[in-house]
Amino acid sequence: MNRLAIVCLGSALVVWVLSSGCASLGRKSAASGTETSSAVRADLIAPVREGNAWGYVDMRGQKVIAPGYEDAGCFCEGLALAKREGKYGFITPRGKWSIKPKFDAVDLFNEGRAAALTDGKWGFLKPSGWWGVRPRYDEVCMFSEGLAAVKLEGKWGFVDLDGNMVVEPQFEWVEPFGEGLAPVKLKDGFGYIDATGKIIIEAGYEQALPFSGGLAPVKFRGKWGYIDKSGTWIVEPRFSYAGTLSEGKAIVAEKDAYGFIDATGHIVIDIKYSAALPFSNGLAAVRLGTKFGYVDSGGSLVIKPGFEQAGPFAAGLAPVRINGKWGYIDRTGATPIEPHFDDAGAFVEPPSAESETQYATSRTRRMVPWLVGGVLVVGGGVAIALTLL
Repeated sequence: MNRLAIVCLGSALVVWVLSSGCASLGRKSAASGTETSSAVRADLIAPVREGNAWGYVDMRGQKVIAPGYEDAGCFCEGLALAKREGKYGFITPRGKWSIKPKFDAVDLFNEGRAAALTDGKWGFLKPSGWWGVRPRYDEVCMFSEGLAAVKLEGKWGFVDLDGNMVVEPQFEWVEPFGEGLAPVKLKDGFGYIDATGKIIIEAGYEQALPFSGGLAPVKFRGKWGYIDKSGTWIVEPRFSYAGTLSEGKAIVAEKDAYGFIDATGHIVIDIKYSAALPFSNGLAAVRLGTKFGYVDSGGSLVIKPGFEQAGPFAAGLAPVRINGKWGYIDRTGATPIEPHFDDAGAFVEPPSAESETQYATSRTRRMVPWLVGGVLVVGGGVAIALTLL
């Protein structure tokens, strides 16, 4: 059952997984000149863990749902997954059960569907709690662009929101759709299909990730580069890793060092960090030595390294770990919510069509904003999923 991939369910490994279209940042980066402040909003709450119990706090750090869940996720499309007495269901922002806990595993709502596991098979729930796609699959991925990857009898295909098989199971591996195309693995390697299953870019790559910003990272002869939708090389393969574009920049690696390039392949932030996360709200977490800080779009280290772990910014706040405890910093590096939690998630904003950034969820159900992309191992054991979650 274990499928270590973006937005895919069934893996017990801790990775960042993308939740395609679950929610988008409503604000653009600082470089765009639009608002990126961390103004307190009463409608945003985030999951936090104290000891073994999860609850929720507001942007002032005040408890709004008391700790009482064995697991909890960020609110997406009005509901959040929660676990009690070994079973998963979904709660409202008031902490009331909307879908009672009776499932072995679930994931976040996305495009009006949430994957759920019962009796060893995956299906997709509607917000009403009724099945939108009956449980019959061995593994599934979240919906992206109206389609979800499903695994049946050892092969992957795609279903629509009503469970109709749109692309018959025939692939060894797939990634979610991005910008109308999805990476699929055939006997000759990875290529790309459209929503009808037609091969658009012939197979021949060792690895491939979804499109973002008109480009897709692919691996060819041991090196990563970028192609456009015609399969033409835009950035020749020369990196040991290449991630998807987020706010106009992508993480790339040379050996064990990480930096950022723009859509033309020019290095815009020096490749010198031991780990890096994608840009969100105009900032990206980077690790220098053993500590994380944040760089802006120009590469300036605007928040000095001082955090054991760090997540991306969402709604103007980012979860960070200091001396073993999680809290939240703002864009100045100040801590409006002091670190005293054992784990913490992001404050998720409502969807916005203007934003190209989407959210990812870890297997511990924390939400962080990523762009549509693919699995990314960013160094030092930091595993990130950039795909459509």
